[in-house]
Amino acid sequence: MTIEETRSVLDRHLTAWRAGDIDGSMELWAEDGVLINAAGILVGKDAIRPFYHEVFTKYFPDDVRQAADLSNTKVEGDVAFCEWEGGIAEYAADTIIVRDGKKVAHTFSAKYRP
Repeated sequence: MTIEETRSVLDRHLTAWRAGDIDGSMELWAEDGVLINAAGILVGKDAIRPFYHEVFTKYFPDDVRQAADLSNTKVEGDVAFCEWEGGIAEYAADTIIVRDGKKVAHTFSAKYRP
């Protein structure tokens, strides 16, 4: 993957996330992609889709996603990284691994506000 290809996947991910677009988010995933966060590990698109619904409706609703500063990103090869804050997240970080134009792995970690 080139930096430009990885940047494109990251930019589309951030656009879909900000819009709460579950279908747009899922289009970026490889069929056997892996999402890892403090709550556990989800493998495959069928396991990952409900995660987005919960995140968009329960933890990071429209107003929070719209206000989040998603500008601190870094991309190298097939790896993308984004730091941000908003809503219940005092600090959050995502790392995405891209292969063949699809997310094959995505980690998320956050420090939540009390």
